[in-house]
Amino acid sequence: MIFFALFGLFFCKTVERTIIFGVLKIVNLFRTSLMKTFLYKMKNKLNSLATVAILIAMTYLISACEKKGEERYKDPPWLGGSILETLETDSTGATFDIYYRLLEKADYVESLEKGLYSVFVANDEAYEKFFEENGIGSVEDVSEQTAENYVELNILESPRARHQIIYGHHFGVWQKEGSELGALTFRTRTRSNSNRITETVRYFPPIKGMTVTLDDERKYVPLFSTEFFRDYAGATDGSDYTYFFPETEWSGLQWYNANIFRSEVRCSNGFIYYLDRAVPYIPSIEEFLIANEDTYGVWYDTYQRFAEYRAAGFDEDFNRLFSKTYRGVTDITPEHGPTDDGTYSRRDLWTIFVPTSEVMQKYLDENILSFYPSLDSVPEVTLIYLLESHVFPNFLLPSKMSFPIFDAFGDEVTIDPYDGIVEKKVLSNSAFFGIDYVMEPLAFQAVTRPLFFNSDFSTFLWLMFESGLIPSISKPDIRATIIAPYNENLEAYGIRYDDLNSELQWRQADGVWIRMTNNEITDFVQGHIIYQDERDYSGEGFQKLESGDHIYYKNNVMVAGGNNEVGDVSNITDTEDSEFNGILYHIDNVVKPPQYDAGIYISKDPELSEFFALLDSAGLLKFTIDPITLENIPEITFLAGAEQVTGFIPNNNAILAAAVDSLIPVDQAELQDFLKYHFLIEQAVFDDGAFSGSSVTARFEGFDLVNNPIYSPLLIQNAAGDLKVTDHSLQTVSVPHSTANSLVKRGTCHHIGQVLIY
Repeated sequence: MIFFALFGLFFCKTVERTIIFGVLKIVNLFRTSLMKTFLYKMKNKLNSLATVAILIAMTYLISACEKKGEERYKDPPWLGGSILETLETDSTGATFDIYYRLLEKADYVESLEKGLYSVFVANDEAYEKFFEENGIGSVEDVSEQTAENYVELNILESPRARHQIIYGHHFGVWQKEGSELGALTFRTRTRSNSNRITETVRYFPPIKGMTVTLDDERKYVPLFSTEFFRDYAGATDGSDYTYFFPETEWSGLQWYNANIFRSEVRCSNGFIYYLDRAVPYIPSIEEFLIANEDTYGVWYDTYQRFAEYRAAGFDEDFNRLFSKTYRGVTDITPEHGPTDDGTYSRRDLWTIFVPTSEVMQKYLDENILSFYPSLDSVPEVTLIYLLESHVFPNFLLPSKMSFPIFDAFGDEVTIDPYDGIVEKKVLSNSAFFGIDYVMEPLAFQAVTRPLFFNSDFSTFLWLMFESGLIPSISKPDIRATIIAPYNENLEAYGIRYDDLNSELQWRQADGVWIRMTNNEITDFVQGHIIYQDERDYSGEGFQKLESGDHIYYKNNVMVAGGNNEVGDVSNITDTEDSEFNGILYHIDNVVKPPQYDAGIYISKDPELSEFFALLDSAGLLKFTIDPITLENIPEITFLAGAEQVTGFIPNNNAILAAAVDSLIPVDQAELQDFLKYHFLIEQAVFDDGAFSGSSVTARFEGFDLVNNPIYSPLLIQNAAGDLKVTDHSLQTVSVPHSTANSLVKRGTCHHIGQVLIY
């Protein structure tokens, strides 16, 4: 309690009188309560006399603080007057009449007298120059709203010393050099709100053509300092700053476009920071592009195709207000910038490169509209990729552009901050570059290019986009083969893109279309991609797909496991060779992934029923019920984690003959080992002559000296159309070509006429 009393006494000299008297009332109530509590405890518990002494001392100190509080208006000489009093008696001879008249017009005089603030103030000379540059005759020509913008944009809601405006208070402490965030939170949230924009909705179907007013948000102002550029690994000599603000002298502390030439001037109700120029209203990227459609309108109009609007309440006159967002592309509307977080939003800015309308229109005409009759017919993915390649989620400084820069798709791009730039500026939520070229994404140059410029492949393009695989397949150091089915092939198979719901959908067995999951999309796309292994499909062979499944090809015809199951094929109808990084094949059917794994395949083949019965009796099967067909689906448990599978499956005659010869174990554990010895778990081996040598089966033997598992081997002897295996008993078993190479998930199964013996 003594600590609290001393704390109050100390601050009697330095804190506003109204605050002290409020505190004293609370302290008095607290003191009275303590006294009552004390008397009650004395009566009932007879506490020690030491407690009485402490309480009396505390009461005396609080009473002394009350007396000192009554003398509060005698400010110490170092504190000075209020903010406005300090401006009126400025020692440099500068006058601030225009600033005061703006305060009056914005109805801010009383608030600035009574509140606790930090203010950034320009003198009359700076404002006169600002008015002249912006065609303003005098304060009388400034609207109340504009005056409010000028004033509130330069006011912070609490007194902050120089260190505090540079570093900020985060995670319960004031940041400092070497702390977690340091000076990186350079954007300061002010009292100013953005202007309310009125616009006509261009493309959003529910209210297309309607004129709406957008709700406002609180404005941020960037505070640039030597400390910020040091912590952001920028140029501490100010060259990064003067790149954007060439007319402002670098001093090491800048409030947007103004130099703070006197900082941390103490007043009785806050701090003054003196500016050498008046700070204008700072538009967001959205506001800037609306105001500059004559220069950047084609890019901005293309962006509007992704704008969406929602009701957001009413204004003071009960007119409906709307919020605006973007789907599919970066939502550039929020004042908070790329990060919606009180701390990290102060750290981050977008950087946006916008081609001039002339340049953008020429690119559209030559590269997109030569393939499509209008932008309305262009797949949204194509426009998304084009637009997003111009938007970066961080503040790109010219000094950092010599290092690798990565766009939204992870592609490395090269930007010369001194070439091709027609305009550059820092806005409230972004750094803006007007450019005289289009930043074409790598995907428009890579093996994926034909997909973006042919509407016949728009569904497959959506599949590629939603899978997230386009960036990885667009790298110049990766050779890739894409096998692309047409839209109608995909819909016939049961995949479509639903424009109404903006989603990819599956057609279930009952005919109902449902949304595809991310895993389903990725698995399907990987079944149409091959990395680093280009082949001539006019020959014959097997090839592994990125999904882990395989295709058989011959004379430009492809057959996957799913094609085998339904009895169809995929024909290659066209080839587009990208010199950049791969080949795209057009096919007239889907490369259908196998629905059968080894367990299902064996269960459905009557020639293998005896082997399937042994798997079941050995406890090596798990059954699940298909929720739609209610079919009992078997799975071979020990193959669940295998990356690749090869099954050498003895037919019924082989099992019956082995039973007669007592080659099939009766003990369940031994039977499990016997059955596992018929499966390879690390390779898919076909009778194509591609692999010969020792391969690992699923039969587990134990662990080696360093605790690695040991599995029983099989020896593979392979020639085209002639596959043999030699088991541990040195028995060699031939695989008939006529019953070989049945494609299943992640591998293949072969019929054999003898059991394998360990």
